[in-house]
Amino acid sequence: MQTPEATRKNKRFISIPAAFRRFVIRNPNKPAIICGEQSLTYSQVDQLTETVAQRLRDAGFWPGHRIGLYQPNTSELALAYLGCLKAGVVVVQSIHD
Repeated sequence: MQTPEATRKNKRFISIPAAFRRFVIRNPNKPAIICGEQSLTYSQVDQLTETVAQRLRDAGFWPGHRIGLYQPNTSELALAYLGCLKAGVVVVQSIHD
């Protein structure tokens, strides 16, 4: 089994935000989230999640900090979760009905 360092050096490792960003570059106008009447493109999701990440950093959350998310399973939860990942924040999640 390889260590995380060796995996990164072999370029087999890619973070979720980096993988998402690659997809945004290739498919900016494709629908990324469709929830009821709401539809967001990959570019829109990228912009919104960057805003979430920046607001977390502005509030003093940095990579490795933990944050709890407690909200229904909605498009807003997906945006918040990805924004947290972009900020490097560890998500402790609890989904309620």
